[in-house]
Amino acid sequence: MNIALMSGAVDRIDAYCTTQIGPAPLAIPTQTRENQVISDCGGGPGIAMNFAFMRSGIASALAILVAVAAEAAPITIVAIGASNTAGWGVDAGSAYPARLQKMLRARGYDARVTNAGVSFETTAGMLRRVDSAVPEGTRIVILQPGGNDLRFFRTREQRAANIAAMVSRLRARNIETIVFDPIVPRRYYQWDGIHITAEGHAMFASSLLARVMTAIGRQAAH
Repeated sequence: MNIALMSGAVDRIDAYCTTQIGPAPLAIPTQTRENQVISDCGGGPGIAMNFAFMRSGIASALAILVAVAAEAAPITIVAIGASNTAGWGVDAGSAYPARLQKMLRARGYDARVTNAGVSFETTAGMLRRVDSAVPEGTRIVILQPGGNDLRFFRTREQRAANIAAMVSRLRARNIETIVFDPIVPRRYYQWDGIHITAEGHAMFASSLLARVMTAIGRQAAH
């Protein structure tokens, strides 16, 4: 069924009995118009009941279709972070957001994971762009703060405060937020000791999978 056609049908229910009498003046309110149509069609209680039934039935069907469409929409997830989210040193398809999307889809979730990683960024930079990086309709955000704060001489306290501010801002928008700040074993780093390998990205995606599925399930329960 076409939702737009259903919506239009609600406003055209009275067409079958107004063809001969012509349209009502625009100034007549909807309820007054309905009363006039009922009168013009005979005015009996059966006509009124049928009219109300038709309108409520179509409106209910429209509401159900809208709810189904919302449920069927892709699960939008945004991954915010620095170079180890962006995928420094690996191809885009090997970065953990792309791997996580594949893993979710393999399990039947219609998920779209957007990579919003920016290399060299600190948590202060993430905080400044968190609203623009996370569009309306986003259901889950993965926040991977990385190590640039300490690398660029910020304090642990500043880092923690920025993370808390981002979580608060996102939750105020009813967005599930997963802070992913693991201790990464040495074997998953590239030669520079800063950026993770493709295997490290696979480990990130695997570690996140259960948490993301739990967040999806929690949203569905509400």
